Amino acid sequence: MQQNERILKERDEARNALESYVYRIRDDLEEDELKDFYLPEFKETFNQKLEDMEEWLYDEEGFNSSKSVYVKKLKELSDVGNEIKMRFNEFTNRPAALENLSKTIKTYREKSTTQDEAFSHWEDSDRKILVDACDKAQKWLNTVSESLQKTPKHVTPTTTVKMIQAAVSELHTSCLPVITKPKPKPKEPEKKEEAKKEEGEEVKKEECDKMNTEEAADEDGDKMDTTTEDDGKKDEESSEPMDTSK
Repeated sequence: MQQNERILKERDEARNALESYVYRIRDDLEEDELKDFYLPEFKETFNQKLEDMEEWLYDEEGFNSSKSVYVKKLKELSDVGNEIKMRFNEFTNRPAALENLSKTIKTYREKSTTQDEAFSHWEDSDRKILVDACDKAQKWLNTVSESLQKTPKHVTPTTTVKMIQAAVSELHTSCLPVITKPKPKPKEPEKKEEAKKEEGEEVKKEECDKMNTEEAADEDGDKMDTTTEDDGKKDEESSEPMDTSK
């Protein structure tokens, strides 16, 4: 019982979705903003399909059809109707997308010739990556712009906004590794040089200590000689006979 109820519910929802689309797309085709994106004969033919679909929905066969039938018929209509809206949306959003690509190319091209100190570590090969990526993107932009200008509004464009946005992403992918390339850190003194320097300082210190030791020894020797001379003089004085005639 529950399964049958679920099947009936899903069938009714699919039938209502088809019915709602018939009414909605018919109203959309009356909008002035969409009139340039389809030919007059298309509207006449498509409106006839919508009328036929509406009549079918209310006859016995249409009203009691299965969910899969409703889903199939909805897709047949929406594939046509949605394409008109797609042309309108593409035409509306395309200028901004093209402008964004053009500005991105200009930004990276200016970077390729910058003399800013922040990018002084770039090599010629780094700058060439930017130039080549910009040249490739510019060539593609020129080609699709010319093609899009020749494409009537009622014809589905071969180049979409999504494709233009992908071109911008591809340009970023090529150029950002160069833009974000870090500056190399200053070279640190080699360990051998530091070791030699420390060794030299130790030798100097040892030599200074040695010289200080020798100077101290010389001073002690001089003091000992002076003491010995004084002691000798005292011994001589003590050895002279005393004068008793007085």
